[in-house]
Amino acid sequence: MNFLDWLTGTKRPAAGVPAKTPAEVRADLLAVNRPTAPFIVRDGAPENVDLVAEWRIVDATWYETFAKARLKKVFKVLIKLDEHASEVRAVDHEWSVEWPLQLVCRAWKTPPLFSPFPLMHRGERKT
Repeated sequence: MNFLDWLTGTKRPAAGVPAKTPAEVRADLLAVNRPTAPFIVRDGAPENVDLVAEWRIVDATWYETFAKARLKKVFKVLIKLDEHASEVRAVDHEWSVEWPLQLVCRAWKTPPLFSPFPLMHRGERKT
């Protein structure tokens, strides 16, 4: 790993590992979807990217679980598959979440409050 890789969050495969085609990478990422997962990987055409990975925070099945856990941040990852460079590029969108007290107490199903503007970052981020 060189210095620029560290700055950009680039992770290179071990020597001799063949690159997958974008179709193979897409199929592998979509294969992680399952009904019992609290996240979804979906087609990213509406966002002008190849794929989007995000929490199912507004899904009725997971809504109460996230509220009880008092989840403070949610993420959406926009993914582009670059065939010419054999790279997967990603941009993270991060929102802070505030849960109404009544939801945590299970009295009403009030929607969570999201920060109006997401934080966006590329590469590795230490918190």
